[in-house]
Amino acid sequence: MSFSVGINTGVDGNGRPTIKSAQCACNSGHVKFKFHGGRAWIYNTFAGKVSKAISNQFQKKMCGIVQNLIDNNAQKSLSTMKVQVKLGKVLTLDYRLMSAPKATPQYMEASLKGEILWTSDKTEAPFAPQSMAPITDSKKMVYITLSDYVFNTMFYQAHKHNMLVFNLTSKNIKDKKDILNTTCSGLCIGKFIPQIGKAFPNSSVELHMLSTKPPVTNITVGALGVRAEGNITLFARKSDISLHYLFTIYAKASIKVNLSMANEMIHGKLYDTKIQTKVTNSAIGTINDRALQFLVDSAIITTIEPMINGLGTKGFPIPSTNDLQFQQSGIKLLPNTILIETDLKYSPKSTVLKFVPMNERYLAIEI
Repeated sequence: MSFSVGINTGVDGNGRPTIKSAQCACNSGHVKFKFHGGRAWIYNTFAGKVSKAISNQFQKKMCGIVQNLIDNNAQKSLSTMKVQVKLGKVLTLDYRLMSAPKATPQYMEASLKGEILWTSDKTEAPFAPQSMAPITDSKKMVYITLSDYVFNTMFYQAHKHNMLVFNLTSKNIKDKKDILNTTCSGLCIGKFIPQIGKAFPNSSVELHMLSTKPPVTNITVGALGVRAEGNITLFARKSDISLHYLFTIYAKASIKVNLSMANEMIHGKLYDTKIQTKVTNSAIGTINDRALQFLVDSAIITTIEPMINGLGTKGFPIPSTNDLQFQQSGIKLLPNTILIETDLKYSPKSTVLKFVPMNERYLAIEI
């Protein structure tokens, strides 16, 4: 038995794909009737016409079943496809279809939005995505390209809504909790910057960090980097809880990220974090470069990296449906593009029609 079914694809008002069957042709092979009994020879004279009539009706019926599977089951499955997913409590990833999927004899292609929005304010970012690298391979069933626009819109929304703010204190440092003390017997900021230890003994230093512009993601062949800028303001917290201004640092960070993939999630891990600092204002005099580097290495990098890696471990979701699972997936970095290569396993939760292989190309019925 063989089928040839035409399919029309489109997009609904919510950005979900639609599917509808078109023309259908079914070939069920030869249907043979053979009658037995006293007048069987008479009936068998007309068996050919009966077989043809039954075959035609059978083929129409099967086309109806297949078209129903497409128009109802397949369409119902696509109608449940997520086009928005929340990232935490305040961000939303919008990956609705921008236009109807394009179908050719060799492949099907769909363009998705791929923008991260503020959940309670869906204002879009004021910049456009760059051109993505073309797909040149065809060994896998599915290829998904993600533009750096996805991550840059996330950073834009986070900066715009003051999410990129963090106060680093001794409570955030798992190891070397004395690093931010002004008085200590070992190594601490009070010894590397003596004027802090003298002016505020037996106190603790806090670092109030704030982005000054949205971080920018840069994807090249085999590498993903993030550039960030911001101000770090240092305060001394005395035992009476009072806060005293020390100095302000302008910082530029360059971070490289390793990406991996598991199931339908992209995971990330930071490595090779570099931070350049410059004192822009000080209430305690000149701060030497060695003291600043100590602060960066011992407090900022050792604390911030594990926190961000924790978010990377949770992962970034990739569009899929409930009936599809990624298999033998891989990830590549190309100019402005993350390329995901994967095979798919279709595991429907329910089926209407089940095909059983037949050894013969015809259906024989004896009466």
